[in-house]
Amino acid sequence: MEDGVQNMENAKYYWYEGEKIYLEEIPEKEYVVFKKKDLQELSSLKSRSSSPLFKGEFQELKLTGIVLSDKAATEKDNIMWGITERNLKSAITGEIPAIIYKSPFYKSSLGEEIGISHLFYVKLKSEKDKDKLIELAIKNNVEIIGNNEFMPLWYTLSCDNESAGDALQLANEFYESSLFEFAEPDIIGNFAVNTNDTYFTKQWNLKGSNSINWVSAYALTQGANVKVAIIDTGIELLHPDLTNVMPAYDLVQGWWYATNIYNQHGTACAGIIGATANNNKGIAGIAPKVAIESYAHNFETQPNAGQQLASGIALASRSADVISCSWGGPTSSMITDAIRYDAGWGRNGKGTVVVFATGNDSRNRVSFPANCHSSVIAVGAIGQNGRRSSFSNYGTELDIVAPGEYIPTTDLLYGYGYDTSDYTMNFDGTSAACPHVAAVAALILSVNKNLTAQEVKDIIEKTAKKVDSYSYTTVSGRPNGTWNGEVGYGLVDAYNAVLEARRRL
Repeated sequence: MEDGVQNMENAKYYWYEGEKIYLEEIPEKEYVVFKKKDLQELSSLKSRSSSPLFKGEFQELKLTGIVLSDKAATEKDNIMWGITERNLKSAITGEIPAIIYKSPFYKSSLGEEIGISHLFYVKLKSEKDKDKLIELAIKNNVEIIGNNEFMPLWYTLSCDNESAGDALQLANEFYESSLFEFAEPDIIGNFAVNTNDTYFTKQWNLKGSNSINWVSAYALTQGANVKVAIIDTGIELLHPDLTNVMPAYDLVQGWWYATNIYNQHGTACAGIIGATANNNKGIAGIAPKVAIESYAHNFETQPNAGQQLASGIALASRSADVISCSWGGPTSSMITDAIRYDAGWGRNGKGTVVVFATGNDSRNRVSFPANCHSSVIAVGAIGQNGRRSSFSNYGTELDIVAPGEYIPTTDLLYGYGYDTSDYTMNFDGTSAACPHVAAVAALILSVNKNLTAQEVKDIIEKTAKKVDSYSYTTVSGRPNGTWNGEVGYGLVDAYNAVLEARRRL
């Protein structure tokens, strides 16, 4: 978006971490909300129209992660939503008066295509400010749906056609009132995953010149007594090489101990971290004796996804030492706040180690949430040749790189995953690089549980191997050695990281 558009007095925007993110309306797409009782009539209209829905069928609204008010709990199963082509708008609003909300899609100044749902989020400065929230909600005719189950100062509010504005306008009004710490609209964006053992000879990522120097680390520790939470698409619990996984929480359905698997991506990430080693089958995980907790999400374009993922991050920090996140998406103050909380309060005040993939857009810009907070370890990818992978995002917030091409790992059983066997030899992306670093963080903590999250990050950065073909310089704000914009501090080195952690005992 050009500066001229941004500076227009009527330019649309939302607030993220004290900065305006400007928006340009997209004429083709629209988000609509309606009552479930009108589904049949609306579906009939859709079938008669030459303009089909962009995304599947109309869907029920999932308000998971929220302690619902009595009214919201009663009505939650009666609300549906859809994403339509914009030229369906007049037909919908003309023939179905029960449409209770509509809003356009936008292109943000960050280059992302996003929608704005009928929801927006407000974080109180303290619980005593709830009366201020109620007063402003009544003034603007919006409903307080409830507060977040795991971050109780965050409240969800809902607009309809009778409200004083749409969710974008009202989120800005609440934030600009200075009464609250944060307020932002619910962004509908593409939260997406960044994609003597039988196959050990193929695991170039663990041994060799551009590997993570794992073999020597394995002789020192296998990651016992450490928990790693994987927030992803669910994990194949019956896989014979994944004997250390427990289901924790389904972030979409709001179910504890759920075994849902939305696709194969999470299983591939889990294998890199914790596949059983030396069992005469499959692959070797980097930290084969860790306990893995699975937090599952479908990563579909839908309302409330940002809150669901933020809930996962906040919830995981209650039990996990390390959180591995091979995904990214649009900005969310609630996700950033959850990460900020983990850094300060996880592990009884030592901080939970949070690891994110930098993204696969080939951009000189690390994607969100990897770029959102200094505590995050932002991981890019390299290939077997030691060069930055062409898809791997890089830039100012990049901390470290790890292998991210042709990585052997576990797959869904019975041919339902990437390949026809129970393993794949070709897991690619910063999605593959991220769990390498999460696993090394687990190895570090297994030999020294007293380290803070910041100290774990420092060790990973200070002990990184300087991969060839890149020049490294001293950079302000980068205290752990020389750094390069394409590969960060260099390639994660499991063995030397473990040695440094032991030295600090």
